Parts: sequence; C-alpha cells; structure tokens
Amino acid sequence: LRCELYSTCYSKHGGGRADVPAVRLAKAKASASISQVLKRIANDTKNMKQIGRQLAKVAHANPGVTFDRLLYHAESYENFISPVVQSLAFMTPLALDVLSFMIIDHLNNPSKKKGDKAHDGFDAQWFKNLAMFCGVFYRANPGVEMQGLLHYVVRRLNEGSSQELLILKELLSRVGGCDYVEDINAEQLQGLAGGDHLKKEILPTEKPSKRAISKLRDALLNPRTGLPLLVLIAQQRQVILFHKSTDNLKMTGKSFDICQVVLVQFIEFLSRQHETYVTILPSFAKLCTQLHLEPQIALLAARPLLRAAFDAPTNGSNGAAKEGSAMEVDGAADGADGPLALSS
Repeated sequence: LRCELYSTCYSKHGGGRADVPAVRLAKAKASASISQVLKRIANDTKNMKQIGRQLAKVAHANPGVTFDRLLYHAESYENFISPVVQSLAFMTPLALDVLSFMIIDHLNNPSKKKGDKAHDGFDAQWFKNLAMFCGVFYRANPGVEMQGLLHYVVRRLNEGSSQELLILKELLSRVGGCDYVEDINAEQLQGLAGGDHLKKEILPTEKPSKRAISKLRDALLNPRTGLPLLVLIAQQRQVILFHKSTDNLKMTGKSFDICQVVLVQFIEFLSRQHETYVTILPSFAKLCTQLHLEPQIALLAARPLLRAAFDAPTNGSNGAAKEGSAMEVDGAADGADGPLALSS
C-alpha cells in the first residue's frame, strides 16, 4: 500500500463496510471489546503500554469499528485526546493509515454540523476537538499519510468553507512548530521582531521532532498542495468579508482573524526552505492579476524570498550580487504554475 496513491488506499479502506450478518456480528464483538479498553484509557493512564497492546489487538481485525469509537470519544472529550494518541503506539502502519482515512470520514460526515447554533454559529466543540486530534496525532505519527487530509482542506476551501482552516492551524502549530500566542506582553512583542533564536527565548514552546517538521514540509511544499493552499487561504479573506451569508459580525471577525493567523503561519513555515519555496511561488504580477490576490498579501508571500535574496552572501559587489539574486528569485517564480483559483 505504500507504493499506491492515498486515494487508492482510502477506496480500499472504505470498501470493507458490507452490511451482512457476519460483518455486523464482528462489529458488535469489536465494539464490546473496545468499550472495555476505552474505560481503562480514561481511568488507568499510568499503564498505557498494556492498554496500547490490547487496543492494537482489537484494531488489528476490526480497525474501522475501533477507530470510529476512538474518534467519537476524542470528539466528545478534549482531555481524552492525549491518552488516545499515546495508546496508538503499538498500532501497525496499516492500522494508522486506516485511522487517517477515518479522520476524513468523520470530517466529511454530512450528519454532523461544524457550526454550533447554540453559540451563534461558531465552530462546534466536536470539530474543534477533532482538529486538535489531527495535530496531536500527526505530531506523534509523522509517517502517516497526510496528503489526503490536506487535499480535503483544499477542496473545502475551494468550495468557500473557511471552518477547515482550523485543521490547518493545528497542523502548523503542533506539527510544524509555528505556534501562535494570542495574548502577549510588550516584551514578547518586541522579541517577535527579532530572529528565530530570540523568538524561541521569548516564546518557549515544545518543539516537534525534526521528522514531523520534515514530513509536513514535504507535504506542503508540493506544487499540488502548497500553492493552492496559499492562494485559497488568501482568497478566504475576501470570501469571509463579502461572500458569507451571515449578519453575525462577531463570528465574521473571528473567522477573519483565524484566516489571517493561518496565512501568516503558512507563509512562515513554507519560507523556511527558500530553495523549494521559490519554485512553487508565482511572480508578484501573476499573484495579483491571475490569482486575484490583494497586493499586500502578494507582497507578504514574497517578502521572505526578497529578504533571503538581499541577505545572501556575496563575493563581488554587493549591489550587483543583490540585483542578480533578486532577478533569479523572480525568474524562478515566473516558471511556477498556479492552481484554479476561486472566482472573484
């Protein structure tokens, strides 16, 4: 299965749901077994190795039923997310691949509403918990297929939905290490104007593993994923302000703030690899004219490359070298192909 596309693997995972008596009996037995294990996860967090082995034993034969119950509990209880992810340590790669499929299946469930009417249409609690579970899960298991989830976010953004930005925000924060702090003091604000080392001192956060960062970078620095996400996130600013059918100004403002935060996180993460970032970013003119981005957003996306071009070490004249580096950056960006953008 590693040699096949995620769409082929996911179609096989979803094909094992035949409604026959033998399958229903097996699901009932697995559901009863997983209920006992879930009680131990909630009550016995100190013995997670033994619980993880029992959970892997149940999931080996019935991964769909097992992960469906696990995700249901993770959606219902936020404090259940970390113990569930810890209990997945003994799962096989195939079982974890099934779990990645089940995450998208839960997100795409039409019977679940992602907006909470009781709280003026804000994100429902189950959706927030599931987005947090995505970040914690992929941080602990970076080798699991991630393209399926990213392409799901691309499709939903292309349909005009901005709620899936929360999933990308959790991935960038927990897996990519681009954490965002809402409430900061004056000293921390001054520290954020410095380099990476000063930011780490000012805002000490638990850094994810290099493997997790590398896997997320490889998934996002893909021309079929990185550039479409960048353009669609930037276009969501206009969608939220002018194309949303809602009169709730508070919800509109919060959605706009989340969109802006995710956009800054996304550009910061992609621009850490200037050599690859320059290959997927179109020119400034193409971003504004063909992809319909605001000039300030296009400049925000190109600013890391401009800074890298002018800060590059030179052997000859500084002015000539800087001009040559800038022309090289612009020429490489002109060769990238853009995605099908949302109509303005």
